[in-house]
Amino acid sequence: MSLGCLLRSAATTRNITAAITGYWQSVALEPGEVGGLGAAERLRPLVLACWTVVTGRDSLPNVADWRDQRSKRIDRARPRMRADL
Repeated sequence: MSLGCLLRSAATTRNITAAITGYWQSVALEPGEVGGLGAAERLRPLVLACWTVVTGRDSLPNVADWRDQRSKRIDRARPRMRADL
């Protein structure tokens, strides 16, 4: 989960590579964990989306659209991140 959140916050290929390199110095992922990174990366945007609706900062349709856009960005970045792993 922590790696998923870290990768989601790394906006560039250089930052993603640096994050993975640093992470690997302390932790080795099992193959199943690598496969679960997509779900882990989606957790933070999902929590933020729920918080935004519950606190009345935005409507559910707007937040759902925002979350869908974030998921699409995660999907587009997935091949690049897998190459780094």
